[in-house]
Amino acid sequence: MMYCDEVIAEVWRNRDAYTARNHNSLAEILADLRELQKRPDCKIVDRRDLSGIQAQIPRYRETITQSHDLPA
Repeated sequence: MMYCDEVIAEVWRNRDAYTARNHNSLAEILADLRELQKRPDCKIVDRRDLSGIQAQIPRYRETITQSHDLPA
C-alpha cells in the first residue's frame, strides 16, 4: 500500500489541473509560464545562477549530517 500524504495529494491535484488547462502540452505549459513570468507581480525561480546556493550546500550537508547522525 502506498502512503498518501494530504499535502502531496493536493500538489498532484493542482499539477494535474494545471496541465489539463494547458491540454497536457509541454509547449503550451512553457508558453503559459513565459507569459506568467512577464507579469510584474510574479517571478518564477531561475535556477541557472546557482552561485548563492553553491555556498550554502556544505553548511546544509553539515546540518543534515549532524541532525541525523549520518556519516559526512
